[in-house]
Amino acid sequence: MLKHQIQSSRNDIINDILKSLKSNDVPVTAVECIRNALDNNQIKSKILSKCDDILYSYGIIFSFVDLEYKIFDLLKAYKGFYEAEKIDFATKLETISDGDKLNPTDSFGWYVPLEKTIKSFLEITNMFDSILNYISELRLENNFISNVMQAKFWKKFVEPLNELILPFYVYHDDLEVGNALGPHAGTNKFGCTYASLGCLPPIIASQLDSIFFVFLDRSEVAKKVGNYEIFKHLINELNFLRNTGIVINYNSENILVKFQLVQIVGDNLGLNTMLGFVSSFNCNFSCRICEVTSEESSYMIVEDESQFRTKENYELDIEIDDFRQTGR
Repeated sequence: MLKHQIQSSRNDIINDILKSLKSNDVPVTAVECIRNALDNNQIKSKILSKCDDILYSYGIIFSFVDLEYKIFDLLKAYKGFYEAEKIDFATKLETISDGDKLNPTDSFGWYVPLEKTIKSFLEITNMFDSILNYISELRLENNFISNVMQAKFWKKFVEPLNELILPFYVYHDDLEVGNALGPHAGTNKFGCTYASLGCLPPIIASQLDSIFFVFLDRSEVAKKVGNYEIFKHLINELNFLRNTGIVINYNSENILVKFQLVQIVGDNLGLNTMLGFVSSFNCNFSCRICEVTSEESSYMIVEDESQFRTKENYELDIEIDDFRQTGR
């Protein structure tokens, strides 16, 4: 969303500068010292007026960013900020407290296109150089595997395409912004989706700025509209990034870069939710990896490969369409 994400500390710095430089807030001692020195030397009023103008000009030097909306407008102009897009899901009618009226309520989420985010990120000075150098180092390392680009999967299916393809991950999880133990627990629960490139040097990958916000929705809305409505924009963009890619400016040249989703990351609940499995682990089939029942899992100590979920039994589960029998 930002080439360098706006952090509160930076806003604090700007605010401090503005406070000290505004005409009415220039340090009083400094202004008084200047005026006293001028008065004591009996400077002409015309010169005093010019000095006042100079002090005033210092006070308004940052007036073009003295309000938050001006800062965002400036960042948008320089393509340093991309505003989240509102995604409408559905409109429902809710009964107002008196019970006599129906109030239309919109269900929506906020989406930041990965295409814009990744393009801005890769065009940060020296960022693409760092990535290419790190990829070269990975290719020279034969003793151990530390990155997905060294795996057999990548070498077998991606490298032979002879295209510039970068791996990335998608992460999904729910968060509670209110009191999770209070009486209104779940009311302010949101589902968040993030993405990150899988080919960043460790020193860059470990930074929060390297995690891209993608989507935000209310968890209660997601339950009502379903996964298809929630993730269809993301799925379409994942296909676009893989098949079409984006063009970035690198060393004054346009370079086509494509992206391959290699893994969806999350905890058990997050992955079950995103992949369409049951979100309650008290259900009979709560595992997304296999079709073992909850009773069998309580005493199993050896993995049973015959019960793994496959493409074939997954399609059969879709036809059955009963989570009590399939877990999805």
